[in-house]
Amino acid sequence: MKMFFPLKSLIAMLLSLLLLDHGAIWAMPCKNSPLTDAEIAADFVLGSQNWEAYSGGNKVGILRFLSKEEYIAEAGSMDPRSILLIDELPLDIDPPFVAGIITNKKLPLYGTHVQEMFHAMNSPLVYIQDKAYIEGLKKYEKQFVSLNIEGIKALDREGSFRLRLSSHQEYEDQLLASPKAILPIDHDRSKFFVADLEKTKQLPIELVGQKAKSLASVWWPRTKDWLPKAKVISTGAWEAVKSIEVKISQEDYPFLIGLQENIERKASIRNLILSATEYLEKNFDVTEAQEILSEVKKLIRKTDISELLVREEIQQVDINLLDYLYRQVQALQSLPDAEMAFRSSNELEDSIGAGVFESSFGKIQSQMDLEFHLKNVWSSMYSFRSYNIRRHLK
Repeated sequence: MKMFFPLKSLIAMLLSLLLLDHGAIWAMPCKNSPLTDAEIAADFVLGSQNWEAYSGGNKVGILRFLSKEEYIAEAGSMDPRSILLIDELPLDIDPPFVAGIITNKKLPLYGTHVQEMFHAMNSPLVYIQDKAYIEGLKKYEKQFVSLNIEGIKALDREGSFRLRLSSHQEYEDQLLASPKAILPIDHDRSKFFVADLEKTKQLPIELVGQKAKSLASVWWPRTKDWLPKAKVISTGAWEAVKSIEVKISQEDYPFLIGLQENIERKASIRNLILSATEYLEKNFDVTEAQEILSEVKKLIRKTDISELLVREEIQQVDINLLDYLYRQVQALQSLPDAEMAFRSSNELEDSIGAGVFESSFGKIQSQMDLEFHLKNVWSSMYSFRSYNIRRHLK
């Protein structure tokens, strides 16, 4: 499901989300203690300086050192097994999905996307003051380690930071034991309609998402001018797109074609996506996953939806999806050249903080423009980063 609204209303929307978001931070001192092989091989308790835990948790991963530039370049394609050590954590990009982060510079703000995301997934995010300590860890780069922040007490701020060598087997064991309840259960998401934002308060969350319902919950006559002028497209639009049958070629989709038993017949986008994700569940390799997901995104973006018919739930009539949505967008545009913002709204994103999927912005002067932005949001579900978030939480 997605929302769209004039770009000039972005400030109001961001203010609304700020009122709804919340987070926590802990700060605690530690005693002095040097790093030795014996200590990290056992159960080392961090010392030598003050530190701050922005999120607690116990995760196993591969220790990696990154510069700020490397972090920015790799953020969308990073190995989810990584435990990162970085001098400064950039906050102007969506955080990568990794097992944990240790940074050498304090976060300037509380309640950031990265803090909300790590807190919701019980993943450690911690600031360490002592650069010498971080330098001492470089000998363990590319090895499996366990990072554990526990025993945090809100009142007296006591807690412990533990780091020890681990193994790939412990990583796999922890992955299997991780709770998966954060993802919603399956629902019928095939109903298609377009609703004004303020009317989504009473609509099912599985059709309109939490972001739309959260904004609608603060819609009152006194606050309506502060909220974005927006319409909400239900999940039925995406379900209809997935029903389109296509024929893929070896030249354009070498990885997807290799997963099909019969490449001569057409297959629905739904079945092609399903074969890709089922394969990745059983045979996850970072490089191969990036290639397969890249082809899924390309498939979504290249599929023609201009002739797609869908049943409109309210009037119970069959309509051309793109033509109907284009008229809805035109009704929102107060000026002919107004820019529009297309945002996702779903249960998962607000469960772990915003920024899981991509937004798309631009002027809508034709149905082709509209199709481009819709596909940008839909295809972002299969970016390497967002796929890994959903894979580890389902």
